[in-house]
Amino acid sequence: MTAATPARRRVAALLALASSKTASQAATAAKVDPSTIVRWRQEPAFADELAALKEVVDRRPMDGRAIMAQLAEAEARLTPARPPARPVRLTLPAGASPGRRRQFLDQVVEVGLAAVKGELP
Repeated sequence: MTAATPARRRVAALLALASSKTASQAATAAKVDPSTIVRWRQEPAFADELAALKEVVDRRPMDGRAIMAQLAEAEARLTPARPPARPVRLTLPAGASPGRRRQFLDQVVEVGLAAVKGELP
């Protein structure tokens, strides 16, 4: 599992902790400082997710699909909600030349990609 986003880092830590790893090992798995694991464990939402995952991990026989489903649900709950996107107005002047139309299209694509990546101010 790639620990790229903050929620994925938390999920990596959850999996390590639910698998009886130490806080230091969980920090390594999540690519965070061990003090971050200590802080996360004190957060009610993280503690609840850890308890729920631990319950699934401790079941016998172990059910990999149930564990993966629990991790996916935890990631969804731990992912902060994004604010709604704000509209961006781009106006192409009437009678614009083909070159200007191409520049405009490039600008539209650039703004669209920035919006998808969440990089708009």
